Amino acid sequence: MITVPVNLGETMQGLARSEGMLELHNDALVLQIQSTDTVLEVIKSPVKSIRIPLESIEKATFKKGWFGARMELRLTDLKLLSKIPSAREGIVTLKVARRHRVDAEELYALCNHKITDLRLQKVSDLMES
Repeated sequence: MITVPVNLGETMQGLARSEGMLELHNDALVLQIQSTDTVLEVIKSPVKSIRIPLESIEKATFKKGWFGARMELRLTDLKLLSKIPSAREGIVTLKVARRHRVDAEELYALCNHKITDLRLQKVSDLMES
């Protein structure tokens, strides 16, 4: 199992910063998030674990940059989006530090592979019925 540290950026109009861990389970991505205030950097929220079923991911993209990478997940479930503090316009952007980029790219590839398998299985089931 691959676990990748991610940064969700600033939330609450810049008063907090959210960071977490992303890992792939059998049929879902699990995102654990903790927010820290940006003023004193002392107050931390409890860790929140969000399960994102692969079925609810419409599209996943991975972009490399000079200083790291960015994984974007376009979700179809509004309830899931409301649980993720930095979600905007149906998209969750997860920033990855350069030193974790290889693991993030591997996680992205596995995730995309599983999403493709799920979609092919749905098509196969439709063809049989």
